[in-house]
Amino acid sequence: MTTSRKLQKVSYTYLRWLAYTDLAIIICVAVNVIVQYLRIRQYWIRYYEVHINWYMVNSLSSCSNLLITVTTIDRYLFVCHPLMFQGKRTQKAMNSIVGVIYAVSLLMNLIHTYDLVVISYVDKITKETYYYFQFNNFQDLFHTRIWPLTLEAVARLIPIACVLLLNPLTLRAHRQKTKKRREMQQRPAHEVEVAEKEERRLLVLLLTASVVFLVCVLPYAVISILTYRYTTFYSTSKIFYQLHASFYMIQATNYAVNFYMYSIASSEFRRSFKEAFRVLFRRYQGEVATEATSGTVAGTVSNGAT
Repeated sequence: MTTSRKLQKVSYTYLRWLAYTDLAIIICVAVNVIVQYLRIRQYWIRYYEVHINWYMVNSLSSCSNLLITVTTIDRYLFVCHPLMFQGKRTQKAMNSIVGVIYAVSLLMNLIHTYDLVVISYVDKITKETYYYFQFNNFQDLFHTRIWPLTLEAVARLIPIACVLLLNPLTLRAHRQKTKKRREMQQRPAHEVEVAEKEERRLLVLLLTASVVFLVCVLPYAVISILTYRYTTFYSTSKIFYQLHASFYMIQATNYAVNFYMYSIASSEFRRSFKEAFRVLFRRYQGEVATEATSGTVAGTVSNGAT
């Protein structure tokens, strides 16, 4: 994303930040999985899981969902209202919107720094101290109703609604424009054929993004609301705990498959991805050639001195 010249265009701004955010989520989840697999029992590990990792994963997840929302709105305005949108789609404006999204996501999820608590217990046989975590049993209206519903609405339900409502409108407007271009020419020209191919790719991309986003995010949004409404279910019900963990991993899968979705649907994204590897390979070859030249010069100087 940083080496490809094509992906540095203004139209790819939200896509770049979405890729960075998804990568950060995958790293946080991977660290948590590794810690669980190694069964590390130190207090600081549990503290990191409860107060840092949990907060970062939820904040980045909200940020990724909002970036998808902004991308959908941006595509809708660009296709359906191009004149109104003209001149406002600048790099500075998009970076400002991304900054606001990150700030809002971090602030909205601050409560995740204390909604879990680390509990210790001593094994009666081994006399070793173990640490686990559980949800704080909040009983007030803000923690059980207002905040969970507001967070889920902003971070998940509104993005889902935007994707489902605006994508069909964007597709219809794009199809109408392609039809008009085709009617203006007696026989399809190369530009019209390219536009039709891009329309099909856009159709695949939008439908895939809508379905995957809905399937992966909606179940976790529902169970998150239930978790904060009925906090005892998480620690007392084995089925509820398994469902929560399963839906959590399904949501995490959404952030991992975005790359493959864009790779399948966009030929320009695939070309840019290949170009990035070519750039890295050329840089590596240049470094090897420089080292070889330096070694040759050093050897020649050494032989001359001898």
